Amino acid sequence: MKIKTNSKEELQRFFGSNQIIFTSNSDYPYHIFACKQEFANALILMVKEIEYSEFINHELINR
Repeated sequence: MKIKTNSKEELQRFFGSNQIIFTSNSDYPYHIFACKQEFANALILMVKEIEYSEFINHELINR
């Protein structure tokens, strides 16, 4: 899987030492190739970082 971004730091944070490739693409100059498992692990990290402090005045509804 190819993941493209404009932030080298974010790729390093979620994918660690995988080789980050720089291109001349002005929108997404950095990309990395990751297998499904590496991508799944990165998604787990992203979900764990979700913070709901911005939703203080909203109610969560369980249906």
